[in-house]
Amino acid sequence: MPTSMSKLLSQLSRADLERLLETKSEVESLESRRDELQAELDKVEKKLAKLAGAALGNGRRKTAKKKAAKKKATKKKATKKKATKKKATKKKATKKKATKKKAAK
Repeated sequence: MPTSMSKLLSQLSRADLERLLETKSEVESLESRRDELQAELDKVEKKLAKLAGAALGNGRRKTAKKKAAKKKATKKKATKKKATKKKATKKKATKKKATKKKAAK
């Protein structure tokens, strides 16, 4: 049972078939060229990104230094808060002991 495609092909002249084959060959050639150009473009873009990253590298280091300094400051504040809480707790405990001693006398 012939398919619709085979019917269509059987109705085409030899010249039509030759044109189809030429077109197919040209399309394949153009697709291959496009793939090559895309690969070359990818390489160029990668180089550009690398160069841009190198040019901005100093800014990135500064940002990293700022982040590190900020992190250190935050850590220092947290440590200070803990120390302050400990001191407050010690003061309360000392006051309670002093109050108990006075009450015991």
